[in-house]
Amino acid sequence: MNDLDLDPRLVERVRHTLRAVAEATPMDDGAGPSLQAPAPAPRRSLLRPLLAAAASVAVVMGLAVVVTRSGRTVHVGTPADTPAGDGLPAGFDPATAVPVFSAEGDPAGVAGAYLRARFPDYPMPGVTVTPGERSAERADMAWSTAGDADGPIAHGVVMLRKAGDRWAVIAATTAGVDLSGVSYDGKRVRGAVRSTNQNSLFADVLTVGGQPVRHAPHPNGQEGQYRFGTAAGPSTGALDIDVPVRATPSVLRVQLVGGTMLSISEVRLDPPPLAPHHDMAACVKANSFDGTEPTADVVWQSCAAALQGTVFGSGAAGGHQWELVTAAEAGGQWVTLRSRDMAGLFHTSEDTRQDPGVTVLFKQLGPCCTVGEDTLVVGVFGPEVHALRVTPKTGPAFEAETVADPVTGVRYAVVAVPRSAVGNGPATTEVRLADGSWHDTHMPLELSVTGG
Repeated sequence: MNDLDLDPRLVERVRHTLRAVAEATPMDDGAGPSLQAPAPAPRRSLLRPLLAAAASVAVVMGLAVVVTRSGRTVHVGTPADTPAGDGLPAGFDPATAVPVFSAEGDPAGVAGAYLRARFPDYPMPGVTVTPGERSAERADMAWSTAGDADGPIAHGVVMLRKAGDRWAVIAATTAGVDLSGVSYDGKRVRGAVRSTNQNSLFADVLTVGGQPVRHAPHPNGQEGQYRFGTAAGPSTGALDIDVPVRATPSVLRVQLVGGTMLSISEVRLDPPPLAPHHDMAACVKANSFDGTEPTADVVWQSCAAALQGTVFGSGAAGGHQWELVTAAEAGGQWVTLRSRDMAGLFHTSEDTRQDPGVTVLFKQLGPCCTVGEDTLVVGVFGPEVHALRVTPKTGPAFEAETVADPVTGVRYAVVAVPRSAVGNGPATTEVRLADGSWHDTHMPLELSVTGG
């Protein structure tokens, strides 16, 4: 995809690096020609602040070795010899794995956007992506960095799955980098990463929002423009990880580094699920600690996921599925909206009272939550309302049919509005009645603020 041989900046960087390697290598004036293979030299560190100008031969050319003027061999990168796609933690299931990244577009476009987000000097060091296997619900995209006749510095697979109406990355692997020794028991992320690549390994354990977890051993990471190595590193061949993470979904990211990022291995780690229950309030109380880890949102969503009830509505938003669940909890019948990584909450007790002969356009209406890049607007209605339409001040309208709670008959609608469409100013809302007519609710909504 990128013709590195024709990039004059790249050529100059190669020349500069070769000069630096040669000048740093002691000359042996008495040494003559030898038919013996040169003895392996101590591995030279390729680590530098992550600036585009600070590149090494391993970054720009992917050579297996560089032979210096003294005949000494400096190893700067070796292609991995294990199949890409192997080496994920035990229990990883492509059918159920939670995405680590999603975007609009086809699998190639989403994989490209993911790689741009993970390689800070993109398209350096010669990042390429090519289609692999694909089905209606799954796609694998092969990636590699640099390389010439001697092969790439590193290569692997970006694994994608259809999540609702968009494609999402569920994991990335690097051939020869094995994450299968890492596990998460809900208390600590720990284990050993192993690599057959001679470049340095670094690891991060991150929140789903991309920040180092609360107890990251090196929260500031390495010096440079790009923060990395907050959990462990540098190390070659093997890297031990041991990071406390209390009952919070996290992301394990491991990268080979040599002047810049050379690879990407990434997978989400979720804590064990909570025990099934029938009382949200009691569950939240039992699983809340100091409010910092796990956070209130994480506790709420963990309890919502374990809630036993009847799912009567579902849909997709922000690369995740959402569900409406009705359950007999303390104090009556309650309806809960749940989705992975949802910020905000919707949990309401149902009022089935209805004045005869009076049409009430809505009982509750507002933006409650965000999921990925979407804002969720939830409405609660009587039996006469069959759809909800939300129209941002600028942009298209978004609408959804109402669904009825099978226990009470109260109707609900969930409308997902991309935050890119929110714009400035309130959105208008309308409802469609059983006769097909649309009516303004006269309830403008400020979609940039969620709550309730």
